[in-house]
Amino acid sequence: MKKIETRQKDIEFKMGKLALWMKELKDRQEKKEAVVRAAQEKKDILIEEVRQHFGYVVSMKDPKFQEMMEQKEKEAKKAGKEMKKKVRVEKATSKALAQAEAVSTGKEIKME
Repeated sequence: MKKIETRQKDIEFKMGKLALWMKELKDRQEKKEAVVRAAQEKKDILIEEVRQHFGYVVSMKDPKFQEMMEQKEKEAKKAGKEMKKKVRVEKATSKALAQAEAVSTGKEIKME
């Protein structure tokens, strides 16, 4: 009898959590779909740029098209790396300026 009661309580507990679990599952699925959509949009933009470069509709299987796609992807990666580097340098510069100001005023600053 005790087994049945504990099993029933377990089922009731899990049924109470069901709505939360379903919401979490839906959120994860939406997040995955958003990532896939963003990647597809990015690829579509690159394809459109390559087609505009040629000035006419080019087959995606054409070697010229594939070369240009690779070139555009490399350019995008390079731009991303440069942006990260710029952010990193700006962060280091602001940190150094804060330290210099703290030293000149004689205050201690919290380091991150």
